[in-house]
Amino acid sequence: MTDGKLVESIGIARQLANLADSKAEEIAIVEIEEDGSERSMTWKQLYESIEKTAYHMHRYGVSAGDFVVVGLPNCLEHIVASIASWQLGACCVPVASKTTQSEKNALAGLIVPKLIAADWNLEGHPVTQITKRDILLYILEDDIPETGTLPFRTVSPARALATGGTTGKPKVVVQDVNMAFNKYDLEHWTAMTGQRARERQLVPGALHHMLYSSSLYIGLFFGQTAYLMTRFSADLALEKIEEHKIQCAGFVPTMMERMMASPKFEQTDLSSIQAIYHAGGACTAKLKRAWIERLGGEKVYEFYSMTEMIGSTVIRGDEWLEHVGSVGRPANCKIRIYNDKGEQLPPGVVGEIYCKPDYGLKSRYIGNADIPMTEDGYYSVKDLGKLDEQGYLYIADRRSDMIVTGGKNVYTLEIEEVLKEYPQIADAVVIGMPDEVWGRYIYAILQVKGNQEDFSVEKLREYLRSKISSYKIPKNFELVDQIPHTEMGKIKRKELVEERISK
Repeated sequence: MTDGKLVESIGIARQLANLADSKAEEIAIVEIEEDGSERSMTWKQLYESIEKTAYHMHRYGVSAGDFVVVGLPNCLEHIVASIASWQLGACCVPVASKTTQSEKNALAGLIVPKLIAADWNLEGHPVTQITKRDILLYILEDDIPETGTLPFRTVSPARALATGGTTGKPKVVVQDVNMAFNKYDLEHWTAMTGQRARERQLVPGALHHMLYSSSLYIGLFFGQTAYLMTRFSADLALEKIEEHKIQCAGFVPTMMERMMASPKFEQTDLSSIQAIYHAGGACTAKLKRAWIERLGGEKVYEFYSMTEMIGSTVIRGDEWLEHVGSVGRPANCKIRIYNDKGEQLPPGVVGEIYCKPDYGLKSRYIGNADIPMTEDGYYSVKDLGKLDEQGYLYIADRRSDMIVTGGKNVYTLEIEEVLKEYPQIADAVVIGMPDEVWGRYIYAILQVKGNQEDFSVEKLREYLRSKISSYKIPKNFELVDQIPHTEMGKIKRKELVEERISK
């Protein structure tokens, strides 16, 4: 704590009870449908809905330490189910609503949930289930007298997230945190994102991702009105920012790219925006500059962090202009760079990023994996990068995405950024294809602007020769109509490689 004094944290359900008293008829959450229509809840309605749902979950035996899987799409019911779980002391496991059967089976092999809130089930696993419709019926029920006797628990862990991570092996990251906050948590969140209490926040992404889950619930705790998109659309996001005078939001770079490409980007009134942040993937310098020019450097934040919570960095736009390409300096952690021999590397040299959280590691894996650690408590999730003399971090790649070709390391992010600077390229992804001579060769998949027939690969090669070393220039270029991204704007490179090998 900044002043050395212990400040009690308040659980999110109890805080919402306080807000239901002080802001009863004010709007807490607005759900934005794909067609632009909306439904909303006041603070009083939100709290009462959580109490009713918690009552039914309690009847089904949900208690402190249990896992509750929430597999609903972005909607009011998703939020209600999650906070009701936390009120009862359960650990919430948010997963995608359109998860595949193999992903369900992998999850079932790692945890045994007490209850599932989803419109799908785990086949062969007799787990109590409630659906979106069930939760809606709970919300519409008359007051249940017994809800006043429900506990307000703040036990940890409060959240666990399913991930394949760098290895691709299924595992669950259990975050040993409470969904409880105090004024210093707000100060830290403001430093990371620029967001402040009682603002109007747009939440454009899926709640099963930590980025949007954290932003939404921290915002609600501190009295923000949340505008939750059921599905992201660049045009709709811009429209709602202007309509509701949105003050803050978080995006992945792919969303920022799509918004910038929209004809509405320059026409929309964005003057209400006080701060946006981006995270969850690499942002090109071209894209970053465009948003800084549109909003002002002091309103654009970037942070780098991991689901495993081993560390984070932050940088504001005006600071970034002096350290182009950096993701910032450490926030509540220390960072070192090591080579494959475990030797610490000097500034300017790319190696594996290791972080030491100031308050100790607050996460663990369930699954066949451990978080790599040095003897003195530095952890790694296999990302690669370098530090400069001033301690600013620059991300090179994930180790699993790095291509070793002819004995040389090639970082996909570096090549992709150069490709995306080319005027005729809308999007690009670089993968390593197997090769008997080179080990792997560099293969670029391109989404071009205009007609593919008008695109000259030879002119692109000439451009690349002026920008990067010859061994980094892709040997093959494939033109596609659309490059597939996940909801978080990430690329599944392994699947792209396998698809091309199988052809």
